[in-house]
Amino acid sequence: MGAAIADGLYNPATVLMVRGQLAPAISTWALAREAVEKDGIFRGLWKPGLYAIFLRALTYSGARVGLYPTVRDSMPGSGFAAKVLAGCITGALGAAAFMPTEVVRVRIVAGRQDVTTLATAAAIFREESLLGLWRGAAPFALRCGCFSGVQLATYETTKCSALSAEIVACEGPKLHLLASLLSGVCAQIVC
Repeated sequence: MGAAIADGLYNPATVLMVRGQLAPAISTWALAREAVEKDGIFRGLWKPGLYAIFLRALTYSGARVGLYPTVRDSMPGSGFAAKVLAGCITGALGAAAFMPTEVVRVRIVAGRQDVTTLATAAAIFREESLLGLWRGAAPFALRCGCFSGVQLATYETTKCSALSAEIVACEGPKLHLLASLLSGVCAQIVC
């Protein structure tokens, strides 16, 4: 749910990124102004692809984080490298498995904003076959694998280190905030 909320809050940035890639001669501010003037703030910037991004967050993020402990525990060794590898595996598998949600989200943002998530998926399937729903899966899985490996390993290591060094006295919001901030920064730098 946390991933769905965060992705939903940042959806306007994603909408502007995709539309900016499709219309490079137009500035980001001009694209934002045009979307707001045409459809209002919610329909113009937040709604395009929102349901697909929620679905992607619930499936991909749920899979990569949910499978991480099982994969990590099956790795030889328990060091940072094993944690990174486990996160890379779960991130890449989750991204590959749930790639259709990303393809649908991008297509909706790119211009099918008045069509439902399911209708967009069906149209891609009809026009491009099943493989169309996995277009771009290899680079997406590679990026998500790198992100997930660094993020999950750094998060877990930060939590354990902060508790053992008594930087944070106990499990709770402060510890999770510290671990989340550090792991997010590290993952973005790597990606």
